[in-house]
Amino acid sequence: MIPLHSAFDADACWRQQEEAIARLHDAARTAISARAFYARAIDEFAACWGPAPQVAVWLATSGGDLQKVGESAGGAESARPADETTRRAQVALKLANGQPDSPRGRLWQTIPNAIDPAHPHGVIEIAVSGEASTEQLDSLQDFASAVAAAASDFHAFSALRSLSTGDDALRRSGPLVRGLQRESRLEPLGYVAANEGRRLLGCERLTVLLRRGRRWRALAVSGVDHVEARTEFTRRAEGLAARIADWGEPLSAGEFSAGPTASDDLPPPLTEVTAAYLDATHARTLAAAPVAFPLARQPDSTGADQPRTASRADAVFLAEWFSAAGPADAAVQTAELAELCAGALGRAAALDGPLTRRLVRRAQHQAETRRAGLPKWAWAIAAIAVAVAALTFIPTTFEAAAPATLLPVDRQELFAPVSGRVAEVRAQHGQTVDAGEVLAVIDAPELQLQWQQVIGELETVSRRIDALAVARTERGVREQTDAVDGLPPGAEQLQLIERRTSLQRQRDLLAQRREELTIRSPLAGVVLTRDVESLLAGRPVERGQALLTVADPAGAWELIADVDQRDIGHVVAAQQSSTRGRPVRFRLPGDVDRVRTGRVASIDAAAPLDTTDLNEPSPPVDVHVAVDADQLDEGDRPGLEAEVRIDCGRRSLAYVWLHDVAAAAYRWWSF
Repeated sequence: MIPLHSAFDADACWRQQEEAIARLHDAARTAISARAFYARAIDEFAACWGPAPQVAVWLATSGGDLQKVGESAGGAESARPADETTRRAQVALKLANGQPDSPRGRLWQTIPNAIDPAHPHGVIEIAVSGEASTEQLDSLQDFASAVAAAASDFHAFSALRSLSTGDDALRRSGPLVRGLQRESRLEPLGYVAANEGRRLLGCERLTVLLRRGRRWRALAVSGVDHVEARTEFTRRAEGLAARIADWGEPLSAGEFSAGPTASDDLPPPLTEVTAAYLDATHARTLAAAPVAFPLARQPDSTGADQPRTASRADAVFLAEWFSAAGPADAAVQTAELAELCAGALGRAAALDGPLTRRLVRRAQHQAETRRAGLPKWAWAIAAIAVAVAALTFIPTTFEAAAPATLLPVDRQELFAPVSGRVAEVRAQHGQTVDAGEVLAVIDAPELQLQWQQVIGELETVSRRIDALAVARTERGVREQTDAVDGLPPGAEQLQLIERRTSLQRQRDLLAQRREELTIRSPLAGVVLTRDVESLLAGRPVERGQALLTVADPAGAWELIADVDQRDIGHVVAAQQSSTRGRPVRFRLPGDVDRVRTGRVASIDAAAPLDTTDLNEPSPPVDVHVAVDADQLDEGDRPGLEAEVRIDCGRRSLAYVWLHDVAAAAYRWWSF
């Protein structure tokens, strides 16, 4: 309820309102944010008119939308505003033509624009109780008009400060522009953008990140001369850059966050990554801007050159403030800085490569010699001579490349002892097993039939021997001829005993073979065979067929490299000349930035030859590469595919680059 009653002191009320308006005019000349100014204005409303009026301030954004920058709390139940959508529509109508469909007890006051009167800055919305009189509403409208005039002064002074800041920024951007024009190498250019950009933005740390294929790499960080690739800060910055690049718009977060995209409007994954980054770096304000490098210009239908937009972000700029909150337009300033540096970074990134750098240096050298006025043919002959001499006399490392597989040294392959069918599989890929643990069971019907035949015949012979022993006891020691087989009873008994001994040996042999049908792990380790269940369960197997491979990952490891027979001669010759084994470089999948080392331990004496099809290419030769434990991580698993390069000594550049062509020419000439 507006505090106008019978005991109301009009002079005191007007003095209070005049003092409030004077304080707002003083605040309009200070460098504060719009939210802070309008929070003071709402407080002055409450101080002069009590909690009954509900006051809200709406500002028009550059994109044509409405943004609520402040709203008073509390108020009478009948003075509470309508729903957000209705209020936004009424405010938009007020800005458009000044005549919203106003219910009783609702007031609007536009905030005039001293620079562009046709486009007001916003609207002050006041909702009051239905009990307020016409006199009270008129007084409140006059006070709101005075507040709007102070707000207009605030925006005018803010615009003046922005223009002054813009002139100062133009003067301070000189070193950045000169540095971008002077430097052509990618990494030094990144540090120019980071250090000079930090000074231009006024932030305390600026990080420039660049896309490399599918990954992001921290190119430069202000205040340092080298970026460590494996630090926690670098990892979080690269992860945040990937999320911001997918989002595709500038953003700001932290204290006094404001910009083209507010942190509350971000998708949850980006919000989580941003919050985690702020918690880890302890930054009070973060501003980020993705930028795409300019592509080649294409002429349009009129013949004029039009820029072709990129489909993805190529770089991300991260600006951070630690000791104090950043400016309200930090994201906009960071985006402008990124656009300013995009052209130079794009050109440097396109030329960032060993071959392109050499070509650029050669082009610069040719330009200098051309200015010297020497004949072109002389330089051409000299260039050819230098190239031939370089190819002939400059040595470089000759390496044989081959695919390889990472495996433990202590491994054993299990084979089928007999032909049969796999009746049961008790192991899975990657399963940890103990020595003697059952891995599979084979069903061999033929072996089972032999076992039953031997057992039956052994029982028959044993019974016959027992019967003869009983008959001999009954006859005593009489020497008479038995009618069976025409042999004396003692001779027949001896013959059956020998037969029983033979059958017992057969039984023991068959029992051993039956025991071999249970495939057990020969050592403690893990099962390397993939998809064991579908590969073996219920499948027929032949004797000697490979079934499972078990290895001990706790021991030493090695790489089995499949070296082509065209290169194996170079590897063998280099290995024979080395006492410790030739050095080897290799990379594992998922960690392409890390190059690991090893040494050649042994080379197989022969390669398996498939005689069924002699038209197939020659099989590779296995080269065993010893790998030290410090070259492997805990996450490395047996069976990882690797790319190895075996050092075969020093050769000339011409041989290293052209030996395949020379070998093909020699074979063609010889045959």
